[in-house]
Amino acid sequence: MDYSARWTAAARARESARPDRLFDDPWAAALAGGVDAGPENPYLPVRTRYLDDAILAAGFPQVVLLGAGLDTRAWRLPLPPATTVFEVDRAGGLGPKRSLVPVPPGCARREVEADLSAPDWTVPGLDERAPVLWVAEGLLFHLAADAVERLLARAAALSRGGGRLLADVFGTGLLRLPSLAGRRPAPFCTDDPAGLFGRAGWTACAWDLAGSPAANYGRLGGRAGAGDPGMRTYLVNASV
Repeated sequence: MDYSARWTAAARARESARPDRLFDDPWAAALAGGVDAGPENPYLPVRTRYLDDAILAAGFPQVVLLGAGLDTRAWRLPLPPATTVFEVDRAGGLGPKRSLVPVPPGCARREVEADLSAPDWTVPGLDERAPVLWVAEGLLFHLAADAVERLLARAAALSRGGGRLLADVFGTGLLRLPSLAGRRPAPFCTDDPAGLFGRAGWTACAWDLAGSPAANYGRLGGRAGAGDPGMRTYLVNASV
């Protein structure tokens, strides 16, 4: 299993143990498999809670988790039984949940093995004539720029019945951090989310900045990249 997936699960486990937790993931610690989340990153629980709220508010009958890995939303969110959650990841990425999450989800759940960097991946069982909500949490950062554009365009093409895409995108200022200097390939960042999603076929693109009142939950101190536009983090809600 990808180390980053276990690291993210460890961060969810730490958040779940807080008395003022933003969400509760009772399976996160087991899924982390002993991986240490390291220094606390206050953005991660804010991102997860923000997307949780957006998924529930959307009320779509189909939810596709792109790069789902160790995500447990099919279990921990109160989704209606008629909702189908498609978990998409590369081969082997979803296996640990089969044994470590021992209870059935409250909604329908389907596992889909796919290479999301390929141009023609599919989601078997998806009804392209019905509305679909795509969720890419912590995914785009790890892809090359051309793979990001292909992914967004493919999701738009599969949304013939109407679609929305939730994602987080980092500004390019992140690439100036010493920890990322010289990293190859460079993580994906952009200061133009509207242009990015528009080129891929998403006709409307709104966002909240992490740290703004709508994406803070009392954790980020009102930080929204006001001093340096490149340090903004965009929580995007795009639609076709």
